[in-house]
Amino acid sequence: MAQAAFGIRTKGWKSMMFTQPHVRQALEWIRYYYLSYMGGYIRKVARNAMKHQVGPSKAPEAPHRHAGLIRDQLYYGYDARSRSLVAGPALIGRLQHHSTITIPELLERGGQVRRLVTRGLLGALYRERHYVAGAAEMFHALRPQLGKMVSMTYPERPYMRDALAAALDPGVQQRAWREARTKAAARH
Repeated sequence: MAQAAFGIRTKGWKSMMFTQPHVRQALEWIRYYYLSYMGGYIRKVARNAMKHQVGPSKAPEAPHRHAGLIRDQLYYGYDARSRSLVAGPALIGRLQHHSTITIPELLERGGQVRRLVTRGLLGALYRERHYVAGAAEMFHALRPQLGKMVSMTYPERPYMRDALAAALDPGVQQRAWREARTKAAARH
């Protein structure tokens, strides 16, 4: 936010220049508190979007959490090179057989991947056949493919995109700046 100022002496202007160490330090603290607030907000919204329910969520809703692995591995931090906030899930794992997409990315963006049909995959489908719509049909379709690579399409279930969109709300931005200025002022 900028404002016009009149009647400030030269000495006063020089003490407010952005090149002054105390001004730079104050701005860095405001930026630190602002980005910290926004990172925490994005993480909270993304975590709260993942409801604990049986079976997969309906696309394009956020994914359901079963073990809570992705939900518990959401982090935020400061990227010094770009001087910006970075928020998202930790690298949990890639799909088998040299896939370039990670599991959190596949949930967020959806896509088509090739998977090996294993006993573990079939067992999971068999156990979910009474709770998850389509699990029984998928089990019966994949059973003859045991040991073979198949192409599977996953719908997008965004959780980080929606959290970032919520953080860009002007009311949230104003609260973040207000809190950042208050905390930075309390340091001096």
